[in-house]
Amino acid sequence: MTTQHMTEADYDSITLKVQGLYQSLPSTCTATECPQADWAGCVLRMAGHDFMDYKDGEGGADGCVDLTDADNSGLAECLHAGEFGISIADAYEDFCESVSLADFLVIAAEAVMTASREHVTAEDSSRSTIDFKSLTFA
Repeated sequence: MTTQHMTEADYDSITLKVQGLYQSLPSTCTATECPQADWAGCVLRMAGHDFMDYKDGEGGADGCVDLTDADNSGLAECLHAGEFGISIADAYEDFCESVSLADFLVIAAEAVMTASREHVTAEDSSRSTIDFKSLTFA
């Protein structure tokens, strides 16, 4: 599917849904796991693996990743299997009829980068926030 039309309200709804999942996870880390960071890293990796097949003007984000390929090992956990009890599919089900998976994955990655940046700005208020939305709808 191709996204036919996306508004700022659509973008905001996706962002809030993904950030809600992210924020539902514990932010504390142990020697073996760090739920928010681990899940955010998986979402970012998924988006990256989706768009990194761009070559010679072809390819790019298309929502199609071979989860059986060894390079994509571990992505199924945050995509649909339920890493820490949640998955990106939990958010996408609300938007799957209007937004392509490729577009959704990009927005989801932006949402977790924005949410995780809040840990940095909370520690040091002189650090800047990230605003992907203004770049998208400029």
